[in-house]
Amino acid sequence: MNISYLDVFPILEKSNIWINQARVNDDVHPQAGGYAELAQIVENWDAWLNWFRLT
Repeated sequence: MNISYLDVFPILEKSNIWINQARVNDDVHPQAGGYAELAQIVENWDAWLNWFRLT
């Protein structure tokens, strides 16, 4: 079906921001800085950028 998929786990498991903020919070969910990093990953994802170019 040619559906794009972004596997963020391998990226975030290497992220000090995500890991440290999750550890401080509940060991799973980060604070705002971690989610900002996730948003940055999605924002720079080619499939996401191409979707906006097509619409």
